[in-house]
Amino acid sequence: MNITKAVNCSGAAVPLKTRLAVTLRWLAGGSYLDLYFAWGLGISTFFDSDHGILWQTLQALDEIFRMCFLADDENKLEELSQGFSHHSAGILDGCMLALDGFSVSTRAPYESKVVHPKDNCFRKSGFTISVLADVT
Repeated sequence: MNITKAVNCSGAAVPLKTRLAVTLRWLAGGSYLDLYFAWGLGISTFFDSDHGILWQTLQALDEIFRMCFLADDENKLEELSQGFSHHSAGILDGCMLALDGFSVSTRAPYESKVVHPKDNCFRKSGFTISVLADVT
């Protein structure tokens, strides 16, 4: 997003509250077309790979909500493994981490940003971003 152009066009850059609202709505399954209409955004303002609202907001959220999985702490790993084993009646023996998530439909990733763009395809021939949640 070009902040100078945004300021010239509307008088201000996109506020942080709007950035978060748009990103969370999209992650919840909202269509990017609805987001453009509801918030008056352009496609490049939302999806641009370097300056778009979506990617900047996701990066900011990643920095704030870090996953706290200590792979080098053998005692913690054993504790986690025992917990999974106990709660699954031994079925999940040796398990130390469980992830849950969902996939959000999106446009094809830029070839400059991923090694194999088709690795982001899902079974219905669309593109997706996996959204994961730490449940440890």
